Amino acid sequence: MSERLVIGIPTCNRPDKLLSCLESVRRTYDGNAEILVVDSGTLGLPPQRFEDFNARVIRIAPIIGPAAARALITRETDHELILFLDDDLVARSGAIAALVNFITSHPGVQIASGHWLHDGHPSELGQFIEFGVSDQGITAFKRFIRPDEALASRMQAVCCDIPLASLVMRREATKRVNFDGRYKFFYEMFDFGMQCKTQGIAAFAVIGALFDHNPGGYQGPSLRDDRTPGDLESFIAKWNVTPIGPLRGP
Repeated sequence: MSERLVIGIPTCNRPDKLLSCLESVRRTYDGNAEILVVDSGTLGLPPQRFEDFNARVIRIAPIIGPAAARALITRETDHELILFLDDDLVARSGAIAALVNFITSHPGVQIASGHWLHDGHPSELGQFIEFGVSDQGITAFKRFIRPDEALASRMQAVCCDIPLASLVMRREATKRVNFDGRYKFFYEMFDFGMQCKTQGIAAFAVIGALFDHNPGGYQGPSLRDDRTPGDLESFIAKWNVTPIGPLRGP
């Protein structure tokens, strides 16, 4: 018997992006799955559109961030597999099936994520957390593996610390790592990667699971626009390290 799957999509005031995401799910994946949308915006799709996709929607006010929305999806479902998709992602043919097939055929894998394309160009594949010391104290930074490096070695997937936000995870993994709703918008996936790293849970980036990433397009307010202090300070207080992203060359 195949494992039960829910596809959870957080969204906020990007109805056009959400519609493209939902259409891509319907077009590219014919497996059994519930679709659950958490919408905290004021410019959401009308109820009929969700019915067109057999999707359930939870509307939340006031606006919450993507981490809080993903945590809500986790609480509101009991499926054995949870696939999280950002609303600005468009699944390419076979992408969702590739993620589901990878995690179900590798029982020891708890998390598998997709591979993004920006304007048709592949992004870095694996995100790894490394540590150093700077004038800010202990610093956490990222490094990456390029897709061409993995493909040259005929890899199907690369183990990493931080998955992209097109990830499928097992229900049992949510007992050890989850999405921290204290983050309004930034550093939430960095935090998720820190949890994975400290808990010894490896995420795998699956090379054949391709999603087009089309950021932006907000038609109303979002927490991305909230520039008040909070996310960086929350990360430092929780982990006692300062995140700086990737190192920059000269």
